[in-house]
Amino acid sequence: MRAGSGGGMPVVVCMRLWFVLLFVAGHGCDSGGGSSTPPPPPDSGGSGWITLTAPTSGSAYWTDGWTVTLGGEAFIDAWSYSGAVAPSVLWTNAQAGVSGVAADTVEWAYFFWTPYPVRRCWSATVPLVGGTNVITVSATSGGNWARKRITVSRPPGANPPMIAIDPIAPGNPSVTNTTPLVLRGTALGYLGIASVAWTNAATGGAGFASGTTSWSATIPLAAGANAIALTALDPSGAAATGSVTITYDPAQAGPFPPAPTGVIASAGDGAVTVQWNAVPEALAYNLYWAASAGVSKSTYASLPGGASAQGVSSPYTIGGLVNGTAYHCIVTAVDAVGEGVESAEAVATPVAGTIGVVTGDAGAVTASSARLNGNVSAPVGFATSAWFEYGPTTAYGWATPAQPVTAGATSAIAEDLSGLAAGSMYHFRAAAHNATGTFTGADRSFFTPRPPEVLVSGLDAAVDLAVDSASVYWIEVYGDAVKKVPPGGGDVTVLASLDMGGNRASLAIDPTHITFADYGTIWQAPLGGGAAVPVIGGRQDVYVLRAAGASVYWRESGAVRMIDVPSGTMTTLATGPTSPVPFQGGLAVDDDGVYWTDWEKGLLQSCPRGGGAVTTLASGLDRPYALLVDAGTLYFAERTSIRKAPAAGGAVAVVAAGISPWHLAKDATHLYWTDGGRAIRKAELASGVVATLVDNEPGFHGLAVDETSVYWLTPGDRFSAAYGSLKKIPKD
Repeated sequence: MRAGSGGGMPVVVCMRLWFVLLFVAGHGCDSGGGSSTPPPPPDSGGSGWITLTAPTSGSAYWTDGWTVTLGGEAFIDAWSYSGAVAPSVLWTNAQAGVSGVAADTVEWAYFFWTPYPVRRCWSATVPLVGGTNVITVSATSGGNWARKRITVSRPPGANPPMIAIDPIAPGNPSVTNTTPLVLRGTALGYLGIASVAWTNAATGGAGFASGTTSWSATIPLAAGANAIALTALDPSGAAATGSVTITYDPAQAGPFPPAPTGVIASAGDGAVTVQWNAVPEALAYNLYWAASAGVSKSTYASLPGGASAQGVSSPYTIGGLVNGTAYHCIVTAVDAVGEGVESAEAVATPVAGTIGVVTGDAGAVTASSARLNGNVSAPVGFATSAWFEYGPTTAYGWATPAQPVTAGATSAIAEDLSGLAAGSMYHFRAAAHNATGTFTGADRSFFTPRPPEVLVSGLDAAVDLAVDSASVYWIEVYGDAVKKVPPGGGDVTVLASLDMGGNRASLAIDPTHITFADYGTIWQAPLGGGAAVPVIGGRQDVYVLRAAGASVYWRESGAVRMIDVPSGTMTTLATGPTSPVPFQGGLAVDDDGVYWTDWEKGLLQSCPRGGGAVTTLASGLDRPYALLVDAGTLYFAERTSIRKAPAAGGAVAVVAAGISPWHLAKDATHLYWTDGGRAIRKAELASGVVATLVDNEPGFHGLAVDETSVYWLTPGDRFSAAYGSLKKIPKD
C-alpha cells in the first residue's frame, strides 16, 4: 500500500500579488502609489504597530486578581528581518519589577516561496502588585519597533498564591499502576512560596513536596481511589489549594510504556554493565537483578542477591558483585503514567580481571562517515587498551587504532570513521584487552544514507506530492501547472495548466482522477490526461485535499468540508476560527470516517464520512498537524513526536519521540517522516527502530512512498537562488 500526508505549514499566507508589490516597494521602486504594509492604527510607535485587544482595547483596566492576561497583535515590516526570524514581543511591569516574553503565534507570509514573519498574535500573563501597574508591551525587529502601554489597577493588599498540578499523562490523567506516585506542578505567589504540602485521604499520609515554585511530591498510594490535596503557602501564611484523584490499580495494563528491548549484560571485575534501547517518552528506567533466574519487579527481592536501582539510564554499571556468580538482570521503563512491563532477562558472570565493554550507538552518520561510541570499565592493576571493530557483517574485518584507558574507572571511548560507502550497512562493536584477555561489547549497526536521485529539476514552487504505480504527481504554484513523471524518471507530462492565483495548492489521486486545488477552486482531471473541470469554487485558502469514492474532502480557512462530486452538494463537517489563530491541521479519510487534527486546541477529531456528530478521539496533544490513516489506525505528527491511536477511539501510543516531524507517509511495515526540515527518517512499526534515509536536504514540500522508494519535493522557484526538484531514494 502507499500513503502520504503533507500540507502546508500551520500558517496564514498572503496572495502573491501583495508580495510583488512588497518586492517593488521594499526595493525603492515605484509601486504605483500603493502601500506594502497595513496602515498603522492609532497610538502605534516606530515603523510597525502593536495592538491591545484583551482584556480591553483601552489604556486602563481594573482587576482584583493577582495577574492580568493581555493579548493583541504586533506587526513589523517583513523586510526588516534577517532571514525568517520573527520579532520578539516583550512585556514589563515596572511596579512589580518583572518582565518577560509574550507567548505568541506567528503569522507568516511567503515572498517568492520564502517564508517571512509578518504579524504575531501575542498574549502575556503579567503578575500585578496592589495599586497601580504600568505595563509596557513592545515588539522589535532590526531597527523597527512598536510599543503599547496599559495601566492596570488592583486593590492594595497581599496577592494570594496559586497552585497547579500537572496531569500524570495526557488522555489518561487518573490511573496508575505505580506506587509511590510522583506528582509535579507549579506554585506562584507575589511574596514567593514558602512550602507545598500534600495529604492523601486514602492512606492518611501527609508530607511536603520538594521545591516550591516548581515542585514534586512522592506520594504512597492505596489500592483504589486516592484523593490527594496540595496546599501552597506564601510567607504571610496565605494559602492556595489544589486536588486530584488518582486511582491505583496494580493490575492496570496500560497505556504504560512497553518493555525495553536490546537488553545486554556485560561482565566486568565484580561488576555487570547493563544497556538497553530507549523507550519513547520514558522518563527513567528501573533495573532489577538477582543471582538466579526468574527476576521480576515483584520477585527480585526474594531471590538470592536480589536488588534494584531506580530511575537509572542506559548504560548502567552494577558494582559490588561476586565474581564467578551469574547475575540475571531485567529493565522496566517508567513514564508519566507509571512503570511498564519487564524486559527479557540478560545474564552476565563477573570474573576477576575482566573488562566491562559496552558498545554505544553510532552518531553523526552521513553518507561517508560516522562516529563510533562505547564505554570501557577497566579493573584496577591491569594495563588496558580499547578499540572498535567494524565492517559490513558481524565478521567485521577492520579495526580502529587501540587507545589506552584508565584502570579502575569507566571511560568513554569514541572513534570517527571516514571513507565509508553510501547506502551501506555497517556493523561494529567495542573491544578491550588486558593481561586477562580480550573482551568485546555487543554488536551494533548503522546505515549510511544514499545520495538522493533527482527525477525532475527546475520545479517552480512545487508544493504537494502523490504517487501510484504509474506516476509521481505534483503541483507547481508559480509554474501554474499539475504534472507527472514515471517513478523511474523520464518525460514530464503536464496534466493541467491554469492560473493558481496564490501561494498554496494541494492534490490527491484516486484510481481514475487527479483532484487538485489552487487558492480557491478545486478541480479534477483524468489521470491519463484530459481537460480539467472545476468541482467547486469560491473557497478560501484550500490547503489539504483527500479524494474518496465520489467525494472530495478538504480543509480551508476555518473549516473542514466535503462535496459529493456527482450532485455538487457541499457539506461542512467542522468549523473553527479564521483568526487570530486559524483552525488548521491535517486531514485523513477512510471507509469509516473523516479525521482531522486541531493544531491550536491540541485535538484529534472525527465524524462519519457523510457528516454528522463530531467525536474527539484525543485531547491535550502538542500542536498536532500532519495526519494519515491506515487499517483502522491514525498516525499524527506533534511538535516533538509521532503518535498513533485507533480510528474508532482508544489509547494514544508513541511511535517516535525526540524529533521534529512534519510530512508523514506509510507503507505496510514502516512510517516515514520529514524531520526538522533537513532529514527523512523511518521507524519500523514492529520494533520502533528509527533509521535516517537522507539528511542535509534544503527543505521539503511533500513526501510519498511506493513499494520501492521514498519521494519528496524540495523548495525553490523562479525567484529563488535555485529552482525546486523532485527527488527519490530507495526505502531500504
